[in-house]
Amino acid sequence: MKQINNEKIKRIVESLMFEPNDQVINNIIKNWNDLSKSIELFNNFNLENLEPMTHIDQSYQIDFLREDIPSQINSITKETILTNTKNKDDDYVILAKVVQ
Repeated sequence: MKQINNEKIKRIVESLMFEPNDQVINNIIKNWNDLSKSIELFNNFNLENLEPMTHIDQSYQIDFLREDIPSQINSITKETILTNTKNKDDDYVILAKVVQ
């Protein structure tokens, strides 16, 4: 894994238009080193007798799950929603603008 130093971090952070201080940079370096050590642990796995997967989503067949049947227990009708709202226009609920 690549090593990271203060200059690299400062370049990256300044390109994102942040103003880094020394405490934050030292914290990033510490976290990077901890992450590097954790990733190095993967090199200790013994993968000798494992067959490669042909697809990333390759898995064993699971057939003990129930069928997906829609439930009407918690369903709310359109009429119930419209009677419980303040702002509506015919069949639509009017919401406040979220994105400016």
